[in-house]
Amino acid sequence: MGSQGFSQTVVFYVSGHGYGHAVRMAHVIRRLRELDPGRRVAVRTEAPGWLFPSGVDVRAAEFDSGAVERCAALRIDARATGGRLRALIRNRAEIAAREAAFLCMERAALVVADVPFLAGEAAAAAGVPCIAIGNFTWDWIYEPLLDGGQDSPELLGAVREGYGKMARFLRLPFGQTEGFEIFPRVTDVPLVASVSRRETSEILRDLGLTRDGRKRILIGMRGGVPRSILDRAAAAFPEVHFLEPGAVEFADLVKVSDAVVSKLGYGIAAACAAHATPLLYPPRHGFREDGVLEQQLRRCIPMRPITEERFLNGDWRSDLEALAGMEPSERQVPCDGDLVCAQIIRKTLNES
Repeated sequence: MGSQGFSQTVVFYVSGHGYGHAVRMAHVIRRLRELDPGRRVAVRTEAPGWLFPSGVDVRAAEFDSGAVERCAALRIDARATGGRLRALIRNRAEIAAREAAFLCMERAALVVADVPFLAGEAAAAAGVPCIAIGNFTWDWIYEPLLDGGQDSPELLGAVREGYGKMARFLRLPFGQTEGFEIFPRVTDVPLVASVSRRETSEILRDLGLTRDGRKRILIGMRGGVPRSILDRAAAAFPEVHFLEPGAVEFADLVKVSDAVVSKLGYGIAAACAAHATPLLYPPRHGFREDGVLEQQLRRCIPMRPITEERFLNGDWRSDLEALAGMEPSERQVPCDGDLVCAQIIRKTLNES
């Protein structure tokens, strides 16, 4: 069933793996609504609804396998991840049919995916065009995790088949640079990042830190850091003030921080790049994207790895001091990817 005669609804299919996918699509949705205030937007995701703008219809649905993380999200459980992918692919026909029915019910004119491959299957079944936005594709992530297993070609082929039904990929920075031949069209777009527009003095006033001369270190990890680890880090480095998310907008905290401590990931990388804030990070294991993300991010900000042992022991002081001594980058990163993506989405709607 095609979209001809339908109201111009855009349905976003957003991976619930972490917060990064949801946060960046929330920025794109805000921009799209600014450009076209009458546009109806619906979201399908397993991510928390509060991450998205108010007034957007957010509905929970399972259509993405993601990756199973262990050890404070520093390691991927390859076996469990493969198991989840197999279960999803076994049920892909049923899921695609369910989501195609949802798209028809919603009178969808366009699907935007970040980056569940089954969104392509559902969109094709509903006769609706689909655009992908992301810095990687799941087949590229899964390839080394499946490690050439007997069913690896079948599983990766199913993922790529879904992507092959999408019309276009809007490729964000800090991600893979190969494996996009399955998409008819690939367009590079700037960073989609949370950018603070407030004055530093105003943010510090809200935090009650206007008379606090200590350096500020933001704990930027999703889910935070166990209190015992943070307490040891603070006790060993009393000259700094450790900030945690919650008091003000996250981008505001990144802006007023002298450094961020966090695992790698697109969201934190984009926020640090947007504000030229140095990053101290514990290396993750099994995350294929970290190699290219690290290589590209080093061109934008000072960054330094900390061993897993020192990180988990709260022994951060020497690494933070070394990070503070690194030369700042003079490269400025364009951060208007939300606007660029929204403009492309609107143009696609007008051409359909």
